[in-house]
Amino acid sequence: MGRRIAAYIAALLFVCAIVIAAAKVGQQGAKARSNTRPLQTVAAAVEREGLPDHQAAIIEALLEPLEGDCGLAQEDADLIAAIVYLEARGESAQGQQAIAEVIFNRLLSDSFPDTVQEIIFQEGQFASVALLDTADPGPEQYAALLGALEGERVLPTNVVYFSRDGENSSVWGQIGGHIFCYG
Repeated sequence: MGRRIAAYIAALLFVCAIVIAAAKVGQQGAKARSNTRPLQTVAAAVEREGLPDHQAAIIEALLEPLEGDCGLAQEDADLIAAIVYLEARGESAQGQQAIAEVIFNRLLSDSFPDTVQEIIFQEGQFASVALLDTADPGPEQYAALLGALEGERVLPTNVVYFSRDGENSSVWGQIGGHIFCYG
């Protein structure tokens, strides 16, 4: 399982480098959010935010599952973006990306389940799952997800916990209001 995820991440890093470079050419910006359902598709989120068509297409293409069973499914991307929204909206881009990285770091760890869904819904791990129906992720949260996949790491891969007070005594450091800990 670990090799499959590592191969997936390597392939995504290559695709991300190309896609991110293309995205930087376009203009950035967002319009006021409308009230939409949680766990939207990427296309709905970027359309709502008023991103130019080429940026919406770039984000959509990046998050499309790769061939085979190693791609990041749209449902998983939406779930991660929702968790980032609930756990870290209002934090810096780096702080939001770190939350997404914790989820991916858990995928790489033998100490956690093997899927995004199982990691997020694992009992006692993400208290914010109780609020998923209120999540309204936007481009900032999808950018955090893309940043976590891009390879410009914020956290080491063995940092698998975060909280407001520190999850254990093996503290890596603090970003904004979150303390990140090694597993």
